[in-house]
Amino acid sequence: MGLLKNIIKGIAIGISMMVPGVSGGTMAIVLGIYDRLVHSVAAFFSDWKKNLPFLLQVGAGGAVGVLIFSRFMEGAMMAYPHIMRYLIMGIIIGGLPLLYRKATEELSSSPAKGVSQTPKTASAEKSKSQSAGTYGKSKVTISDFAFLVLGIVIVLVMAQEPESLIGIATDGSLVSYIFLLVSGFIIAIGLVLPGISWSFMLLVLGMYEITLNAINTFNIPFLIPLGIGIGLGTIGTAKLIEKFLQKYPRKTYMLIIGFVVGSLAEVFPGIPQGWQIPVSLAAFAAGFALMFVLGKKGLTD
Repeated sequence: MGLLKNIIKGIAIGISMMVPGVSGGTMAIVLGIYDRLVHSVAAFFSDWKKNLPFLLQVGAGGAVGVLIFSRFMEGAMMAYPHIMRYLIMGIIIGGLPLLYRKATEELSSSPAKGVSQTPKTASAEKSKSQSAGTYGKSKVTISDFAFLVLGIVIVLVMAQEPESLIGIATDGSLVSYIFLLVSGFIIAIGLVLPGISWSFMLLVLGMYEITLNAINTFNIPFLIPLGIGIGLGTIGTAKLIEKFLQKYPRKTYMLIIGFVVGSLAEVFPGIPQGWQIPVSLAAFAAGFALMFVLGKKGLTD
C-alpha cells in the first residue's frame, strides 16, 4: 500500500512540475512527503538501502506524471494561454497560506534541561511532536519580511529573459551541452526548494517550450545533459537546503514566499477578452480552491 501511495504522490508531483509557477516542492509539502524526500536525497549514501526504494517509487511516479502531462500542457498552453495561466495563478496563490504556516511553525516542546538527544532520538521526538500537534506559532520579524522582499526581487531580476539562451541550448554544439548541464543544475533548485517551480526556472532561462517539446519528442541529446545537471544539482543542494530549513526556517520560508509572489508577475497573461473572462475567473477559483483545501487538510503519510 505504501508503494502505491508513494507512486501516486510522485505522479501528482510530476504533474505539478509541468505547470509554470507551481512548485513540485510545495506539492510535496501538501502531500506530506517533502521532509522525507529532502532527507532521503541529502542522506542518501548514509543509508541507501532505506532511501533508494522510496526515491525510486516517488521518482517513477514523477516520471509518469511528467510524460503524461507534458503533451497536454504543451497543447493547453498554446490553445488556451489565458485560461491556463489564470488556473496557474489560482494554484500559486492558493498555496501561499500553506507556505506561511510552514514559515511560522515552531516546535513548542523541547527536551528537558540537561537531557541530550541523539539525532535519531531528536528525529523521533519531532515526529511524535508533529503527530501530537505540539507545533506552535513563532513571531515573524521585520528581518523575516526582508527575506520575503529579497525573494520577490530575485525572481523579478531572473525573469529578464535572455532570448539568446534559446539558441545556445539547441545548436547541438559542445557549448550547448555544457549550457544544458549548467541549466539543469540551476533548475534543480526548483525541484528541491518548495515555492520555486522548476518549470518557472525553465521559463526564466527561456527553455520552457523547447524542453516540453524535447520531452514529447524524446529528444535524447537535449534531455540527457539537462537530466544529468538536474541530478547533480539535486544531490548538491538538498543537504544545504535541509540545513537552512532546520536552522533558519522562518527566513527560508519567507524567502520562498517571496519567490512565489514574484513569480506571479511572470505568469500573469493580461486581461482576457470575451468568453474567456468568466472561464479564466472560474479556472482561477478552481486552482485556488484546490491548493487551499489540500494545503489546509494535507495528505500525510
